[in-house]
Amino acid sequence: MSPAARRFRVWNSLTHTWLGLIFGIVFAVLGATGALISLQPEIESALFPPVRSQVVCLGEPSLLNLETELAAATSQPVDRLYFPNSTDPRVHLRFKDGENQYQHLVYDSCSGKLLGAANLSWLDWTIDLHHNFLAAKTGRKVVGVAGAILLLNALAGLILWLLTKPQIRHLWSLPPRPGAKAWNYYTHRAVGLAAMAFLLLEAGTGIFLAFPIQFETAAARPKMKRDKSQLLPLDKYLNEARKLRPASRIREVRWSAAGGPVSIKFWARDAQLSLNRADATLLSSGRQPFQSTIAWLHYGEWGAAASRYLAALLGLTPAFLFVSGFLIWWLPKLAARRRKSPVPEKPSQDFEPRSYPAI
Repeated sequence: MSPAARRFRVWNSLTHTWLGLIFGIVFAVLGATGALISLQPEIESALFPPVRSQVVCLGEPSLLNLETELAAATSQPVDRLYFPNSTDPRVHLRFKDGENQYQHLVYDSCSGKLLGAANLSWLDWTIDLHHNFLAAKTGRKVVGVAGAILLLNALAGLILWLLTKPQIRHLWSLPPRPGAKAWNYYTHRAVGLAAMAFLLLEAGTGIFLAFPIQFETAAARPKMKRDKSQLLPLDKYLNEARKLRPASRIREVRWSAAGGPVSIKFWARDAQLSLNRADATLLSSGRQPFQSTIAWLHYGEWGAAASRYLAALLGLTPAFLFVSGFLIWWLPKLAARRRKSPVPEKPSQDFEPRSYPAI
């Protein structure tokens, strides 16, 4: 190996080591919280109140009686509805209370009754931690920078492995009777390379989601007038959306109390509508295919439930890599410190006979 190649390898090794040591806990937090978010549909379904209706409700969910039920339950304006991608009739409603905290209600679209509240405050906190580091727009930028550092660190680890002229068949092999240092090194390498594609995917798509405006063109973000008309019955927006996209299931309906259009998203990857608040007519259809694909990949929705379970499992790898990488760095230093420490003298083992008084 030439001196230049040796210097590059040392520089790359130091980059990978110190980026992992300094930012590893950040990667671990993002990975663990992302793993929970991947299982959000299953978590919410388990925490929602049970369905009261005794018969199977056929057809699309109806919100015909929702306004009446909401008026009796809360005075706060609801601004978002979530629909399941299944035959589950429970519709998830979200709003902010007087303390600016999210509250969640569950509506049975089959019986037309509110089932009650769902305690999802810890999940809201987890989502905010993953998206914004609990610091709103500033935190979103920090998450984007962390994604860029994760991308750089993963590439440095890959280059470090390639510089050793590796053989694929030895990737998951361990030496006979490996010690703690060898065990940490080989498992760190195997897990890191096995999860490499996932880490690069999540880091790259996370950067885009943290800085979406920087990646979008001005032409792709049309400005719409903020219509402050009174909101129509929600079923009118749903019915219009189903006429426009009859083959797609509605996933989310959102609007702002300050005015503006009603946005409707579908479970299909690139399907979204913006409807006029005043008369439910179509304002715009679809969204950027690239942007929707990025979110589709990042949230593990490319393979339905199976891909989300896989994403949840792989989301734990940054925590494992941080711990194993720390041990790779720390154990040699601990061994060197023990070698340098003075060895205490052993007490003399000479036997001294003891005298006893005569009887």
